[in-house]
Amino acid sequence: MTTIKLSPPKPPVDAAQGPLARRWLQALFATSHRAPWIPLLLRPLATTVALRCSPQVRNAVESNARRLIARPLSPNESWHFCNRVVGRFYDFVCDVGRCQGQTPQQLRARIDSVEGHDEYLAARSNQKGAIIVTAHMGSFELGLAALTEIEPNVH
Repeated sequence: MTTIKLSPPKPPVDAAQGPLARRWLQALFATSHRAPWIPLLLRPLATTVALRCSPQVRNAVESNARRLIARPLSPNESWHFCNRVVGRFYDFVCDVGRCQGQTPQQLRARIDSVEGHDEYLAARSNQKGAIIVTAHMGSFELGLAALTEIEPNVH
């Protein structure tokens, strides 16, 4: 007779990083708001550390690269791609931190240009279309501030 002993699965090695990651993001938001020059200086180090110390981050970004890019990337190209993606996320987090507590007018003052404004107004006058603003297309907060200036009905 064979005995099988079942035991609960072991948590992944990085499971303890959840609270640490939350604290890191909170600190990054707060520092971006109070002293935006500090995260700017730390950006190269932060993106490198994130990729070298978190296999989940690196594997997730590399997996996305395989889906998005038609040809296989060399290890060097993969590293640079991952570093740019993590860097863009870092920039987004810093931007959210900088936006904390700003009024819509202050947010709008940060916008350099708006593409498609006239086309939007033409579609709006015909009561057609929809606008979707996401963080992947730029700063959500700045986009929303710009949109609410001309669109009173935003959900």
